[in-house]
This record gives sequence, C-alpha cells and structure tokens, in this order.
Amino acid sequence: MAENGIFEEYKRIREGVRYLSGGREYSYAEAEELLRSPDPFERARAWDMIRGGWEGLEGGLAGLLGRALAAKAGGAAEGSGESGGPLLAAAASLRAPLMRALEAKAGRVGASGFTCRDLWARLPAPADAQMPLAEGLRRLGRFLDGAVEGGRGLIMEFFPGNRLLLEGDRPRCLRRDPSVPAVVSLPESFRGVYPSDLPVIARELGRAVHCDIASRLGAGAESRPVFAGLLGYFFEELAWSGLRAEAGPHTAAELAFNRLPRLTADFLLVPATLEFEEAAAAAAGAGALTADAVKDMEKRIFTAWLGAEAEGAGFWMRSATLFRPEAAGCSARLAGRFLSLGLARGGRLSAADLEKAVADTAALDLGAWLDKRVPGGWPALSAGALDTLSVLE
Repeated sequence: MAENGIFEEYKRIREGVRYLSGGREYSYAEAEELLRSPDPFERARAWDMIRGGWEGLEGGLAGLLGRALAAKAGGAAEGSGESGGPLLAAAASLRAPLMRALEAKAGRVGASGFTCRDLWARLPAPADAQMPLAEGLRRLGRFLDGAVEGGRGLIMEFFPGNRLLLEGDRPRCLRRDPSVPAVVSLPESFRGVYPSDLPVIARELGRAVHCDIASRLGAGAESRPVFAGLLGYFFEELAWSGLRAEAGPHTAAELAFNRLPRLTADFLLVPATLEFEEAAAAAAGAGALTADAVKDMEKRIFTAWLGAEAEGAGFWMRSATLFRPEAAGCSARLAGRFLSLGLARGGRLSAADLEKAVADTAALDLGAWLDKRVPGGWPALSAGALDTLSVLE
C-alpha cells in the first residue's frame, strides 16, 4: 500500500471513532474542550470518553503503524540529521521541573495531584484581560521590536483585512499558492484575545514570515523538515518573553500556568511519542509489530514520561504524526522548539540576521547549524529552555 494510502486508512479509522457520554455522542473537538474545563468532573468525563472511543482499536492500528513506519524507514534520520537520542536526553532534563509545575497547577484546578486528564485544564482568565485583536497585534509588534529590527512592521503586515483572516477552527499559517505571500488564519473567536492567545498568534505569524523569506531567497531555499517551524517557535518565545517582562509576579505566574500545557506537550508528550516511534520502528524492522509489543512499549515509555495515568491512554493511536507519510514529525517538532532558543543568543537580530537564519536552514544540516549558532549543542539549548520554566519554580 502506498504511503498516502496508509494515512488515508488511518483517517478512516479515526473518523469512525465515537465519543459517547450520558447517552449523547460528542465530537472530538467537544471532548477536547471539556478537557480544558475548570471542573475536574468534566475533565474526568472527557478523558473517559476519549479513552473509551479508541478502546479495542489497538490491534488493527498496531499493524497499520508497522506498515507506516516501514514505508518511511530512514526518512527520520534524513530529516533530522541524527537519531533521537540527543534530543530525548535534552528533553529528559526538563522533566523534573515540568512535573513540579504540573503538580502545582493541579492544586489550582481542583485536582489532588497531577494526572494526564488535567494537563489541558484552563485557569480562569480575568474578564478585563481580553482585548480586541488589533490591540493584541500592536502588543505583539512591540514585543518583537525589542528582539528583531523591524519587528513591529513584520506584524503590521498581517493586520486584519490584509494578510490575517478570521476563518477556520484553529490558528494556522496558510500558503495556498507558492507564488503569493502566506496568510494567517484565526478562528472568529479571536476577534477578542487574551494575553495567552498572543504567543499562539505569534507562532503562526512567524511561520508566515519564514515562508516569505524563503520565497524571496528563491529556488532551492526550502528548509529541511527539522527547521520548518523555526521562526514560528522563535516568535512564540519572543511573545511569551514580552508578556512576562511587562507582568507583575502574580500575573507572570498565571501566564506561565496557562503556557504549561504547550510546554508539557512539546517537552514531555512529543518526546514520549518520539521514543515510542523509534522503539516501534526497531520492532517493525525485526518483524511484525504486534498489539502486545505496542502495549508493552506504551506502558514503559509513556508512563516514564507522563506518569501512571498515561499507561493505556492511547496517545500513540491519536497521534496522526506517527501515521503520516512525512518522516521526522516528532523529532522536527521537538528540535524546532529547542533550536528557536538558539536564534536570540547573539542579542537583537537585524533584518539581515533574520534572513540569514532562514538561509542557513536551507544551506546547513542540523550538525552544521548547531556548530555555527550553538556550539554547546543540545545541552546548551536545554539549559535555555529551563529559563522559560523559571517563573514556575
């Protein structure tokens, strides 16, 4: 079966999953929204719905995963330039502070201790924290101006009515045609935004700017997969830094707690999925990938990263990245998060510096990029990531 056929088969299975509770069927988006509820009973109900919907699919999906991994064998190493070992070690050094922060947040959202179902719980935001989108974009421009020459102008290019659209169900960068500039699409609900929404917008704006610069560089300037989200993650980091810098201690802690689900996904859930993918690929290479083998991997790997409740949670089944034909999905996301921290190590960037950063993602492999910009490699970037968690300590 062709690579794309494997993913189409996965999508058919995913679309057939039913999420049921109290005699009613919920969409996955509705179940996800319940996971963000401030009510711990609603979060538990959503967690049971999601786990229950995927129950019994492990056997068929294990075989499909084996075929997907065989179809893209070798692609992950080509996309990232190395195995996942150094990346996993860098992420593992962040596990202890992240778990301490998750335990602290659990008490804030009515849980006696951290469990996976509480990961996405939202802290209530003050009603007066919301601002019009235009004001939020102006704040983003101010944050970026401090770190990137012309940062305010980069943001203003996307002002509503120009290259920023209010459509769709989630924030994303769109490039509908290589001959035209990228645009950013935000849900209609983003007409009014909270401070913690600004880094989400900044990430998509950064991706669009990356596309624009790569387009100006001409043919052959396509970034390797491991670098694809680099400016997106960089702009997101700048937005959080700007918010933190202008906030008082209490507000800074609230912002950090609201950022915690994203950090946990990037530095715990994604590494767990990457380790699982590498173990599953090795097993598939040695023969058939059985449901029992997958169950053992899930228990060992996800429990080690996220705690006992992660056992049997089916994170791997819900991860479309594992079944997509593109290689290096998990490693690219984790690497991109770390690599973005290396961009600002030399201080404020000029417009030429920003363009050079994008050019390097096309001209250099991962090892050469690290040698040039971060001689300390992954450990140095991991130390920088610890700074982003310091407000939670």
